[in-house]
Amino acid sequence: MKIYGRFFHGLGRGCQLIELDRERLKGMINYEPFCGTFNIKLDAPLPTKNITDVKMKRLMHTMRDGKQVVEAFIIPAKIKIKDSVEDCWIFRQENGPYEDDVLEIIHKECLEKKYNVKEGDEIEVII
Repeated sequence: MKIYGRFFHGLGRGCQLIELDRERLKGMINYEPFCGTFNIKLDAPLPTKNITDVKMKRLMHTMRDGKQVVEAFIIPAKIKIKDSVEDCWIFRQENGPYEDDVLEIIHKECLEKKYNVKEGDEIEVII
């Protein structure tokens, strides 16, 4: 599945999100994630429930009563920036600040700086 959108500077909380779950994320994605997210405003909403047939992983928290609560989902993907394609992860919080028309991307590098991405640049995501 290919989806399209445009890069935008988010709320400035990406590093905080990564730091909060750094060790769990590192174990799930098999690399040290960059301290921040790469944000994409999609051309059309993409509800997490519509992403099927992928290896979605869940960041879960166990409550004192033993109940498990899903904090976020991570989904393997590829991102096409200019003429380059990078493996990455889509990060979606269960009750985050963004609607279904925003993707936060986790990668081992700062993609914005690596590819000199500017606000509004078109991005392709392959799930």
